[in-house]
Amino acid sequence: MKKNVTVNLALVAIFALAGLVAAQYTKPDTGKSAKAMPAKSTPAAPATPVTKAPQKAKAKSVAMSRQVTGTVVSVDAVANTVVIKGKKGDVTFHVASDAKIKVGGKAVTLGDIGMGSRVTVTYKLEHNVKVATAVR
Repeated sequence: MKKNVTVNLALVAIFALAGLVAAQYTKPDTGKSAKAMPAKSTPAAPATPVTKAPQKAKAKSVAMSRQVTGTVVSVDAVANTVVIKGKKGDVTFHVASDAKIKVGGKAVTLGDIGMGSRVTVTYKLEHNVKVATAVR
C-alpha cells in the first residue's frame, strides 16, 4: 500500500515537472518540423499610450496652513517659541522669523505677547515641526 502511494506521488511529480518544462517551449511558426525552441517573452505594445499617474509630492513647497486658537501658556522670545493651550492640550510652536504677530490689530514682537492672552496661531508642518506663520 505504501509502495503504491509512493509510486503514485512520484508519477504526479514527474508529470507536473514535465508540464512545466513543456510550457516553456513552443513550436516555431514555420510548417516544417523542427526542434522545440524557448518561447520569447517580448512584451506586447500597449493599445493606448501609457501615461504616468501624478506622483504625490514628498515635500510640498507650499505647505497647507492650519490654525489653533487657545490661551498663551508661555513665550520664549530667545528660542522663538510659544506654547498655546488649546482644546487638545498644550501645543508648542516654533515662530518663523517672518511671522506676522499682532495684538489688537497692531504689529508687535513675540516678547510682547502676554501670558494668558487668547490668540489664534496660523501654522504649517515642516519636518514634523509646527512653524507659526502668524499669531493674532
